[in-house]
Amino acid sequence: MVHPFPVVHVLGPVIAIFGAAMLLPLAIAHFFADAARSAYDLAALVTVVFGGMLWAGTRAYRAELQVHHGYLLVALTWTVLPAFAAFTPAFWRR
Repeated sequence: MVHPFPVVHVLGPVIAIFGAAMLLPLAIAHFFADAARSAYDLAALVTVVFGGMLWAGTRAYRAELQVHHGYLLVALTWTVLPAFAAFTPAFWRR
């Protein structure tokens, strides 16, 4: 059985780095005084905080990842990161 906590411990920083990558569009939105500034502010904040909480909450479960952990990590990365990308900017405009 694959224990998900070591995988989630690695997934947390991946999500946080993805949130940090949102800072480039945020800077461009601020530079051009775009109306999407507030959406990117909140999107980057929520993404970084969620990734940090995952990482901090699973620090006790650090372990060396095995091959089967890699499959789970890739599957989660390919589903969770697009969910954050689609969820945050469009959701906050409502």
